[in-house]
Order: sequence, then structure tokens, then C-alpha cells
Amino acid sequence: MGEVLLRQALKGHPAEVDSAGIQGQHGMPADETVAKLLHENGLREIDTHKSKPVVSGMSSQYDLYLCMENHHMADLKSMIPSATGRIYLFGHWLKKEIPDPVMMPEIEYRKAYQTIAEAAEAWPQKLQALGFL
Repeated sequence: MGEVLLRQALKGHPAEVDSAGIQGQHGMPADETVAKLLHENGLREIDTHKSKPVVSGMSSQYDLYLCMENHHMADLKSMIPSATGRIYLFGHWLKKEIPDPVMMPEIEYRKAYQTIAEAAEAWPQKLQALGFL
């Protein structure tokens, strides 16, 4: 969900957006509820999404790593120590974590969607100010 919403927020900017999971399995489709919410908002690119796990070789691949929760940040820092200074919360500019709604009722997915969408909208201006765009 974060990948799609951030890509949408960065539309028209020269940025590559990708996603990987701390505990993700390789090749799984998007969660059905996530796909439903994105479809409701006219975002269909999730239909081709396939999950992939974080691997240590990703350290030089990206300029920035965004995590939903603090424990994800801690895990990522231990998995890719060389990326430590480039790891932030997705909700950094909102000053909040975004709880993972997996296996929760749909209302929790909807709350997460709203927060992720709000956080995604904050990133383009901040990335421009920091010289990433």
C-alpha cells in the first residue's frame, strides 16, 4: 500500500519507488484488503505486485528506506547496517508510526490507508527540500 501511494504522490518526479518486507515471502500477491482499498481509490497497479523480502544486498540500491513501525526500522538497521542513516518512518513528517493492519478487521486497513496516504503526500515536498528530487 505504501509503495503504491508514495509512487502516486511522487508522480511527475524523477523517483523510483519499490517495496520489500522485513518478514516478507517472495512472490506473494498483495493482501486482498489492501488491493480492495487501492481499487476503490482508482489505483490498480497493485494487481501486478509480488512481494519480496529485504536482503542485505539492498544496501547500495536505494537512497532512502521507509518503514511503517519503529521495530521495522530496528530490524532493517540490523539487516542492512550500512543503510542506517537512510532509514526513516514512512510517517516521519507526521511524527507517527503506522501500525500494520495485517489480520485485523477491515476498519484497521482503512485507518492505515488514510495515514499512509497522508504521509505519502508529505514526502515529495520534503524530498525536494533535501535535494533528492
